[in-house]
Amino acid sequence: MFNTFYSLSDTIAQRYGPQLRVVFRQHIQPWHPSSTLTHEAGAAVLRLAPEKFWEFSSALFKAQTEFFDVSVVNETRNQTYARLARLAGSVGVDEKKVLDLLKIPDTPGENGQLNSGNQVTNDIKWIVKVGQPFRFPFLPPKFVPASEDLTIFRRTESLVFMYRRLYFST
Repeated sequence: MFNTFYSLSDTIAQRYGPQLRVVFRQHIQPWHPSSTLTHEAGAAVLRLAPEKFWEFSSALFKAQTEFFDVSVVNETRNQTYARLARLAGSVGVDEKKVLDLLKIPDTPGENGQLNSGNQVTNDIKWIVKVGQPFRFPFLPPKFVPASEDLTIFRRTESLVFMYRRLYFST
């Protein structure tokens, strides 16, 4: 599945070498509710053990069908978080700390807030903001040259990795 993408990456890397910079951004699929949960788990791993993020991502890809909509429809959000925390634990991240970041409280927050999210909610907000389409601040979108917005997409079922903006120095 990824062989074609990696072959393309190798070719690009050979051609442009140190002039190439790839920016990795997560892209949540809001039409798959469990996509948000898996991305939140990734954000928790990034916060606790950033060096384990790729290993966690690999484990998640291998177990992705366990987090598809049909697989999570009959469990609570916190139950899904517990399974994601166990998966993080399987790659050496503290399972309890991951779950503590993900778990939705069952009591109102400060000032009686009923919709306060979890400890990585603000991280996810930033991930969403960063993933929004690039725009030159001084030009309307129709004037953005296509060569300035080179994008490579690679879609998977539970996560979408968005490789946006290949920067070439001159």
